[in-house]
Amino acid sequence: MIRSSIDVEQTQPRPPLRSVPHRSQTPARQLPRSLSSFVGRSTELRVVCDLLERPDIRLVTLTGPGGIGKTRLAIEAAEAASDEFADGVVLVPLGSTERPADFARTVATALGLVEVAGQTPDESVAAFLRDRSMLLVLDNFEHILAAAALVAEWLVSCRWLCVLTTSRAGLNLSGEQIVAVHPLDVPDPAQTTEAEGLEQVASVRLFVDRARSKQHDFSLTSGNAPAIAAICRQLDGLPLAIELAAAHMQHLTPEALLDRLEHRMPVLTNGHADLPPRLRSMEDAIGWSYDLLSDREQGLFRRLSLLAGGFTLDAAEAIDTDTAHTYDNLTSLVNQSLIQPLLASGREGRYRMLEPVREFGMARFTAQGELNATRSALADYYVELAERLDATIWGGPHHRSSLDLLEAELPNLRSALDWLESVQDGARLLRLSAALGGLWFFRSHRLEGRDWLAKSLAMPDASDPEARATGLVKLTLLDLDLGAAPSPAWGEEAVRLRLPLGNDVAIASAYSCQGFALLAGGEFDPALGAFANAKVHALRSGNPASLARVSFREGLDAISAGDHELAISSFGKARALFAENGFSYGVLQALNMLGDLESARGNGGAACRHYQESLSLYPDTLSQERFLDTLAGAGTLAARLECWTESARLLGAADALRTAIGQVPSAARRASIESAIRSATDHLGPDAFRDAWQSGHRLTLDQARLACVEVLVSLGRDARRSTLNADAAPGGLTRREVDVVELLASGKSNREIADALMISQSTAISHVRNILAKLDLDSRAAVAAWAVRNGLG
Repeated sequence: MIRSSIDVEQTQPRPPLRSVPHRSQTPARQLPRSLSSFVGRSTELRVVCDLLERPDIRLVTLTGPGGIGKTRLAIEAAEAASDEFADGVVLVPLGSTERPADFARTVATALGLVEVAGQTPDESVAAFLRDRSMLLVLDNFEHILAAAALVAEWLVSCRWLCVLTTSRAGLNLSGEQIVAVHPLDVPDPAQTTEAEGLEQVASVRLFVDRARSKQHDFSLTSGNAPAIAAICRQLDGLPLAIELAAAHMQHLTPEALLDRLEHRMPVLTNGHADLPPRLRSMEDAIGWSYDLLSDREQGLFRRLSLLAGGFTLDAAEAIDTDTAHTYDNLTSLVNQSLIQPLLASGREGRYRMLEPVREFGMARFTAQGELNATRSALADYYVELAERLDATIWGGPHHRSSLDLLEAELPNLRSALDWLESVQDGARLLRLSAALGGLWFFRSHRLEGRDWLAKSLAMPDASDPEARATGLVKLTLLDLDLGAAPSPAWGEEAVRLRLPLGNDVAIASAYSCQGFALLAGGEFDPALGAFANAKVHALRSGNPASLARVSFREGLDAISAGDHELAISSFGKARALFAENGFSYGVLQALNMLGDLESARGNGGAACRHYQESLSLYPDTLSQERFLDTLAGAGTLAARLECWTESARLLGAADALRTAIGQVPSAARRASIESAIRSATDHLGPDAFRDAWQSGHRLTLDQARLACVEVLVSLGRDARRSTLNADAAPGGLTRREVDVVELLASGKSNREIADALMISQSTAISHVRNILAKLDLDSRAAVAAWAVRNGLG
């Protein structure tokens, strides 16, 4: 084999832990919780742990056939060695990654990274890992070995990174340490078969342990010891084969099980001639369990092997030809250890197949000629699921739970999209990619979603009016969020397609997207016309979420016009309507705008309250983009209230998060942040500012959220900073307006006033306009004279 062009041995040794600065107070421990005991691998575990603790070893690969126990050994070793890695351990399951090209995206997802415009997934991973002391566990690498060069690149550029892989074959990289994982010890037929002597044999201990999980009073006795010893020898000490066999102890005796093995599963001689003996025995072990299934159970087993990302009972029913018995058949597959139940984390439990079992099922599936029919049924199921959940994502109380369910199904959704594209089924491809718009938008899969929408909209049979309109609207939203300039023609076509359908909520959404696209292109008057049409249909619908969006947009218009009172009123109305609809994401978004407005006009107490409430809603949405808005707003407010160190730290945390998720701030937000940075640097000095900024950069998301809460509580507690007394100022001016008057009287321009107060120039102009109206004066010179008379000049 040709070695990778990148030589891992050229990398520097990983520094010892004591020289690595901890980047997180809570290192990652993304390892699955084991529901069974770890049996018989103490020697191998010690070898792997010793290698992981050596700073000169950067890549360790566990090799062996399917079912040998590589994954379990890797997880145990990673857990045991986790203290050696300051930033923790992350498991990356690769079984559902079908192509080497998808490898980097899978790793990025496991690390919690989101797409960044202009940055490929492998570049995002490298940037994230560059300064982190972390162990990556890459599980089931054998089918994407072409991606090994990328592992080498990361090891070169990320000097504190260590990688532990499991694969049926090594990665063939220089510097790779291969640990072959062998079968468990089996009883020597020449030695005793007494129970007392067999208790120390690893394969026997595993069999007894797993049998006991099926039959709680099962034990190794002098009566069954010979049969159990023979079973372990028949199965050649393969852990998965032993577990599959032990699952039948609730129905069979060891003697009956041995009889079936001897007559139905020749272990070493009748397997495929081109496979290693141990792999033959694994295939035969699974084949034997498969042969014991009824025809209905076999049919379900074959179909379920298509689901690489795990599945729910609903998905199983969608592809089963015997839906009246799906639950019973699935339960039988679970009882025989062919299907693994996962710990429920939501409303629906999930199941999965171990990879060797799934590969066996896929081979039988293909041989039966059922592949395309079942893939089509699965595509129908996921189209229906996505369309049903889409309506709950853009409004209502089920925003997060619906997104969580789609996120769990992402490997299967991607598989369905790939298959629909391969068979050129543009109609269903468009329906699915459009219905996943909420997942693309809210869970930061924006680039991926945009690619699917662009492909599907270009297909000749992508002509269904509602699906096409939905796809155009979602494509416009994604482009706007990515900082691109969407075509107004998309919104125009969406409006034309939706008008005959008579759904006012959908029509209002199409008009709004058209308006924002026109606005992004500088066509202000046509944009206002589109927004006016959106309002007409939203009012006609009476839908609270649709009405809330109209009020929210009117708040944005009021900010542009410099009317902050109207803006606050509009965002307050939007907040109330979103709350009535149970849409926490909308409430959070409105609260952030209210916080920004109150901060800009000097009402620190109100700003603190709005930001604090928005933080409390984050767990209901998990929107990193909206949390970033809160974080940046709180950091700017802290600068306005002269808490310079707190401001620098929060803004540093915001900068790190913005880089990670690729958010492009608005012009107003960017101006306020830059002004806050300049002021904090001036007051703290460059060195102190840099220390505070970098401290914020190192915070995890949870730590940044806690820091933000603490700063806001402190600011809110300080009455002098959080409450500005308008009654004490002459002429009925607010404290912020008094600040503007003082600067205006000293001859400052609108730009200079904006810089001094860390506000946008349009906000400064709005303050000047309001001051002239309140004082009934007609010029800046008259204001300066008034300021002198009232002791403000």
